[in-house]
Amino acid sequence: MSQPRIGGMAQEHEYLVSQLLSGQTIPDALNAVNRLLVAFRDTFNQDYSPRYLLKLTTEVVPTHPRDVAVVRARMGTLIEFALAVSWNEAAKSSRNAGWRVSMNYVTEYPNLYLRDDRGTIRLRLETKCLHDEADEGAARFDVLTPLIDRSMDVLVVVGWKWVSSGSIVYPSIIIAEAFSAYELAVRA
Repeated sequence: MSQPRIGGMAQEHEYLVSQLLSGQTIPDALNAVNRLLVAFRDTFNQDYSPRYLLKLTTEVVPTHPRDVAVVRARMGTLIEFALAVSWNEAAKSSRNAGWRVSMNYVTEYPNLYLRDDRGTIRLRLETKCLHDEADEGAARFDVLTPLIDRSMDVLVVVGWKWVSSGSIVYPSIIIAEAFSAYELAVRA
């Protein structure tokens, strides 16, 4: 198995940590989060997805609307997991190897936490993974404002589509971008 290209993510992890350690909070640290997400998109599309999330073109994905929604929800969870795993792999090879991303296994807000080497939460990330053919309802962000910490909560929006390469099909991230969860919630 080839080693994933995580050098870019490690560098962007170090940059984000340096911003957080210097006292930056959300929304000021969003640029650093977005830089990391660009590196994640590249790692996901080039290494993770074609290796772990592929299917043959002869394997049929259900087309009933209920089944399509289930497939999209599962893919969202898998992309979220890939973000956590690839970020943690990158962090291990950085100067801030003790920092890590943990998943919230309870079905509540938020999905992911960036923790420092003592386990203290430094960022809270809510992810929305949207298939390019999904309806607008899938994009809603309806977290109650009192649940949001304006200094550390980030909404990560990931857009993805199916791509073909020879006889295989796999999800490819089109866009991954971070926003201030608080700023979006108060506008809603």
